[in-house]
Amino acid sequence: VVLEEAMADHPDDELPIAALQCVVIAVAAVAAASVDSGAAPWSLPWEHLLAATAGGAPAWGVPAAVAYTGLVSTSLTIWLTAKVFAKLPSTDASVILASEPLWATGVAVALLGAPVGPSDAVGGALILGGLACNQGLLDRLVPGLADELAEHTASPGGMSRRRDEAPPGPGVDGARERD
Repeated sequence: VVLEEAMADHPDDELPIAALQCVVIAVAAVAAASVDSGAAPWSLPWEHLLAATAGGAPAWGVPAAVAYTGLVSTSLTIWLTAKVFAKLPSTDASVILASEPLWATGVAVALLGAPVGPSDAVGGALILGGLACNQGLLDRLVPGLADELAEHTASPGGMSRRRDEAPPGPGVDGARERD
């Protein structure tokens, strides 16, 4: 929701907003490493990132992996997410983001042959159930539930609205109209 408001206020500034997100992630990661090791950030063992530690691995292997992880799988992904989600309401974005563990599991199974355990299956079923409920696909299983939920769904303007109604247009709490 905060990202949606920032993008509504500054629709052409997805790159600076993505950069800010990356800085926050970096600060949080260094803080977590510091707390975990009980050392100040400048006292952390950074040298293991610069030398090859695996037998016969090239010296550039670890720094290249860290650079790829930081630039492609984090920074580029956050920037693309900000660019795409600038055009989506937060409810639609949350549905997409909620399905991320399902995609990660599918890729891990397909590419790595990772096993899917019972807790993975239950978690996936709960995610799919939540997504189905959010999209109204289960409304006919419990008659009247959709109307009951619509009465309790608050819009950004503080007034109740049905799930299938578009949020208020521009000028009302910075929300965007649906296409």
